[in-house]
Amino acid sequence: MTLLSLATVAPAVALTSIAADLGMDYVQKGYFLGAAFWGITLFILISGPLADRVGFRVVLLAGTGLYSVGCLLTAQAGGQWTASMGVFAIGAAAGLSDALFTPIICAIFPRDRTRMSNLLHSFYAIGIIITVALMLLLMRVGCSWRNIFRILAVLPLPFLVAMALVPLPDRAHEGAKRLRARDLLHRRAFIGFALAIFLIGVTELGPAGWLPNLVEEAAAGSRTHGALGMLIFAVAMAGGRLSGSWVVHKLGVRGLFIGGGVLSAVS
Repeated sequence: MTLLSLATVAPAVALTSIAADLGMDYVQKGYFLGAAFWGITLFILISGPLADRVGFRVVLLAGTGLYSVGCLLTAQAGGQWTASMGVFAIGAAAGLSDALFTPIICAIFPRDRTRMSNLLHSFYAIGIIITVALMLLLMRVGCSWRNIFRILAVLPLPFLVAMALVPLPDRAHEGAKRLRARDLLHRRAFIGFALAIFLIGVTELGPAGWLPNLVEEAAAGSRTHGALGMLIFAVAMAGGRLSGSWVVHKLGVRGLFIGGGVLSAVS
């Protein structure tokens, strides 16, 4: 889950440097940032059916390795489209992995699914904190954005070894009777949740990607200030996810949804 932060943090924090080097205008910056989210979206759609056929391990190994490929491709980019292809690959890696971790956790902890899922997803925000801190340190010692991406390409390698060795359930659902995706699409509750998580994604990922660039250019800050803006965002997200189970216990699921929606709108 910590590696998922690469798709959000790395392009965003390095955006102004990459744009200056490759001559990007605002529209091209948007294409570049958006490439990661297209990768996430498209590969999330295929990760579940793929894992049903070949198992979790193969898909997770492919996703983890693809992080390194995407970072190296971005580091070698000579133009906007090559850089966007690299970021798309990073997003694809996140898409292959993201959707599978929750069913794995639920299969391992069937009696404690809510708490363990919240704890699991908090590591995405913790990963943002770690990645921003690492990029700040590398910028401080004078690393170029290309060398930063080369260093980030090394981070997935220990996870790649772990994914090859750690015991994993073969499937999320071991029984013969399964709910088909087409049946889910006819259920109003599922459509409602899908719409809600779409709006959550727009709220979370859209502003987050532009945050460092906005701080640097619109607020006349430095690259450090831009990265710190992302860091504060991640700390707030980690706090929300780590306290999610406690909030549900105190306010109920409905209270959590309403409170979160109001807080997002006010922010």
